[in-house]
Amino acid sequence: MTVDLTKKPFYLDAAQLKWVANTIATMSLEEKIRQLFVIAAGDAKDKTLQEVAEFEAGGVMLRPLKEADVRKVNTYLMTHSKIPPFLAANLETGSNGLIEENTNIGHEMLIAATGNVDNAYEFGKFCMGEAALAGASMSFAPIIDINYNWENPITNIRSFGDNPELVSAMGQAYVRGAQEAGGAVTIKHFPGDGVDGRDHHVVKSVNSLPFPEWMRTFGKVYRDNIDNGATGVMVGHISLPDYFQEDKEVGLRDVPASLNPALIQDLLRGELGFNGLVMTDASLMVGFGSQGKRRDLLPRAIAAGNDMFLFTKNLEEDYQFMMAGFREGIITEERLDDAMQRILGLKARLHLDARLERKTTLDSEITSKQLAKKSRG
Repeated sequence: MTVDLTKKPFYLDAAQLKWVANTIATMSLEEKIRQLFVIAAGDAKDKTLQEVAEFEAGGVMLRPLKEADVRKVNTYLMTHSKIPPFLAANLETGSNGLIEENTNIGHEMLIAATGNVDNAYEFGKFCMGEAALAGASMSFAPIIDINYNWENPITNIRSFGDNPELVSAMGQAYVRGAQEAGGAVTIKHFPGDGVDGRDHHVVKSVNSLPFPEWMRTFGKVYRDNIDNGATGVMVGHISLPDYFQEDKEVGLRDVPASLNPALIQDLLRGELGFNGLVMTDASLMVGFGSQGKRRDLLPRAIAAGNDMFLFTKNLEEDYQFMMAGFREGIITEERLDDAMQRILGLKARLHLDARLERKTTLDSEITSKQLAKKSRG
């Protein structure tokens, strides 16, 4: 299936479409598999940067560092990557999610408590805008979970609240602000946390709402934010059992969304109409790992419809697991190409392709000067 990159949320022009097509055509299988990964970097040490750049992942997520270190990471990756990676961070409370010394504005519930949707717009614009100045291109936010259960340890004050209309409006406003500031977002955690009291960091979580009620609440919030142009969705290790009636695959009833093709391809992409980038939540969570052997889970996540896979346990081992999944037919060529189009399509929308062109031009100038110097010598 060919992804239409001229439509929401990509809106690519002819030059950008050409870059995506030409880049995919020249990529090796190994390079494509590496683009599926979003890996973590916890410091800006030279050894860390060398290892990250050599892997050539599709994205790099940073934990908070000093601004000088963030800039160092960005500069290194931009000058040592064939295809620039997304530089992502948890921008949930401010740009301090990326830069240690920056402002911590507050959690989403604080913004919602003002009752002013414009504040959520300014919040998203500020979070992404400040982070982008240091090189960030993706916010792992906003959280559009609905806080129905006060015992839930994930949503709580990280949520805009328990009113679906307010959560939807605040989420859309954050998305507009962040994307106008030049970044991408990943609305999370599909199909929606906040119903039960479990933490999918330590166990698979369940959204137990009857499906018609889910559509009126979580479904509406996701559809509104998708229609609003959100570029990405982060899929949680959360099941949605009532979606599976007699006419659906009942064997998938208790499978979390991060591994569930029906929830990603039929519900998210089909019924809700999402055309953008889909990625898993962190694969180190027990809610994911408890579903089987890691060797099987990694390619299953991509086969289910995720375009990118968040974090690794052992970088080289996880890469080999994903390669084996392709060779064994778990990840098909069509599914891999579909993921490449969305990954590179979003990079084109963010003008990371333009950064690559500037880097290539700079490399050519340096090479020309070196050759000229040699000829004079």
